[in-house]
Amino acid sequence: MKIILTILILSALMLPSSARACEIVLREPGEVPAVHTETTLVMEYHQTHRNCSLPLSTIKVKAEGMTILSATSWEETGANTFQCTFNVKIDEADCALRVRRSCLKGGMSEKLSVQTRE
Repeated sequence: MKIILTILILSALMLPSSARACEIVLREPGEVPAVHTETTLVMEYHQTHRNCSLPLSTIKVKAEGMTILSATSWEETGANTFQCTFNVKIDEADCALRVRRSCLKGGMSEKLSVQTRE
């Protein structure tokens, strides 16, 4: 019985985890932007699997309730950490950036909401 229990525990530990292959966050400006104004948003991307073979250009960003006026290219800011800066115009109170990246290690699909004021 001990052997079967040990095998089950070891098998569970060896199963792939549900950890994402990458993580992304949106750092909002210090002041909450008002609707119909322009602001700068910084997106930070962290590769949790350090041997990613996909270029950063495979990260797709779509604006909802805002217009992307310009964006920088991805810049490395630390070990496996990159950031991109977006200049946006807030068109609606309910707005977000949808981010998608497809890969064999799970990829990512996120909706990053932006807090606004009227």
